[in-house]
Amino acid sequence: MDSLEHEDLLIKLRAKLNEEKIKLWESPYISDGGEISEALKELANKYSTVLNVENDSVLQGLHELQIHSIERSKANEEFKETGCATLRLKVTMGGQKPETIKILKKLNIQGDELINSIAELLKVDKNRIKLIYNGKMITHSSSLETQGVKNGAQLLALVMTETLEQIQKEDKIYNEMKSTLDDATLLTDYVGDLADDEEYMKLEDQSGQTVELPPAEKRALLIGLALHERGRAAAQNHDYSLALVLLLEADRQLNECRSSLLNTVDNCAVLQLDIAWCYLCLQSLSSANDAATRLTRAEKAFRISYGEDHQRLIALKGTNANERVLFMRLYLLQGIVAYHQNKREEARALLAKAETELNYLKVDEAAVGALTELGWTDAQARRGLRAARGPERAH
Repeated sequence: MDSLEHEDLLIKLRAKLNEEKIKLWESPYISDGGEISEALKELANKYSTVLNVENDSVLQGLHELQIHSIERSKANEEFKETGCATLRLKVTMGGQKPETIKILKKLNIQGDELINSIAELLKVDKNRIKLIYNGKMITHSSSLETQGVKNGAQLLALVMTETLEQIQKEDKIYNEMKSTLDDATLLTDYVGDLADDEEYMKLEDQSGQTVELPPAEKRALLIGLALHERGRAAAQNHDYSLALVLLLEADRQLNECRSSLLNTVDNCAVLQLDIAWCYLCLQSLSSANDAATRLTRAEKAFRISYGEDHQRLIALKGTNANERVLFMRLYLLQGIVAYHQNKREEARALLAKAETELNYLKVDEAAVGALTELGWTDAQARRGLRAARGPERAH
């Protein structure tokens, strides 16, 4: 059984155990000597029949879950007695297989102390560590408790690689991000001082209507959009750790913009898709709940922005062809999340919807070739063919 099949089995076993309210850390499933109990063997035999999986694989999976549950029970007792919380960290380093480590810390310490401890444990520079919990970056100057971290929490630890080339790349992006922040601040301050009839910079919604924003919101919006683009560029280069850091910062900036503008454009919805995509590529299963929340938010935003059945989008552009790629991504990600939540029928339906959208997006490769010979780029050709739904109308 490979790793994916094993993970699938664990998902099914967790669901069965929760459904039947079975506690593997209690009698009769545990034994004094530490060996596998007869009760656990009987349970494995039962689930083997129900799930149509080999008995040995089921027993191995149950034993693995039992060990985790016993460790969790001991951690809860230790937290009650000492106040030390057990934190589980999924460590992702470039080019290496992710590993899970545990660390004991009181929750009243600042984020900086936790990051320092992780850096010492991993023998890396603390500046290369980014901690993410529940969709937010752990800040250095606030306590873990005030940031919502609890005993037994699972955090994602992103460790940037230390090659000279990568360091130079990260320094460049950091400087670009800092420059973006500075430039956006200067720009928005300048625009705020301009007369009302000045045409230097205007923000428009999807219908082309000018939207007036307070300076603080305009600054947050510009910075958020700039960071989103930086994050997408990093993701396109398959640097998902760096992309996630940039995208979460973009999300934080955009959340400071409380204007109704965000309900009329799709930028924030696309940002949620990009963050969920990074979670997937980083194999961060502990972020599944945050991904589900973000995808629900994205779906709602698309509905508001495009209208039910895309009628607003079609009225503005005459077609919804190219935006359907966003719905393909949405359904795909929702299907993957539902799968890992053991909602198999829901996952199957969502993945089928994603496949339908994907099939709609396919175009005639010969037509793409003909258009590129006329000077179009490959991307332009595909967008044109999708919008026209055929080569004869793409002029």
